[in-house]
Amino acid sequence: MGSWTHHRSGPAGRALSPHRRAPATTATLTARDQIGEVGGWAGARAHFPGSLDVSGHADPLEVYLDHLYTYEYGNGPSSLGGGWDAFNALTGPGELTGDGKGDLLARSSGGTLCLYRGDGRSYGFAGRTGLGSGWNAYNALAGAGDLTGDGRADLLAVTPSGTLYRYAATHTGTANPFATRANLGTGWNTYTQFH
Repeated sequence: MGSWTHHRSGPAGRALSPHRRAPATTATLTARDQIGEVGGWAGARAHFPGSLDVSGHADPLEVYLDHLYTYEYGNGPSSLGGGWDAFNALTGPGELTGDGKGDLLARSSGGTLCLYRGDGRSYGFAGRTGLGSGWNAYNALAGAGDLTGDGRADLLAVTPSGTLYRYAATHTGTANPFATRANLGTGWNTYTQFH
């Protein structure tokens, strides 16, 4: 087992200088758990959104043979229905609509972004809303938690040329859950994974 160290940020989110660093928080990683048989995930697309239920823990999702499955710790997969091969990106930024339930975003191969409102139990979705087209301009989408400090989940999007954008959640409902995008800089195409 290894350990990892996280250095806290200073007041108002500013990083402390190396000479005035806050005490480190150290945690030990525990043994991992195997989910399924060796090779049992071959051909599946795994996704790790935020919590889709009230537990507050991330709910692993899998798209396999056009069906979306969710996993609860200690239980096998539960099907959330078919038709999911139509989407080339899934991310769970957290709660977007102001109802207190974790939501899922899905992008179609044609670039349409859809919001699936969580039912609060991770057994299904309360509904689907199209959020517009043009989202295939991004090669990566990631639920980022609250980046603005307003208590709302935000979305990050990266272009193939490496520009990173933040879409801050507004909690104004499902028609347009995001504020105008903010450019966070370039050079992000040097990274091969973005979650």
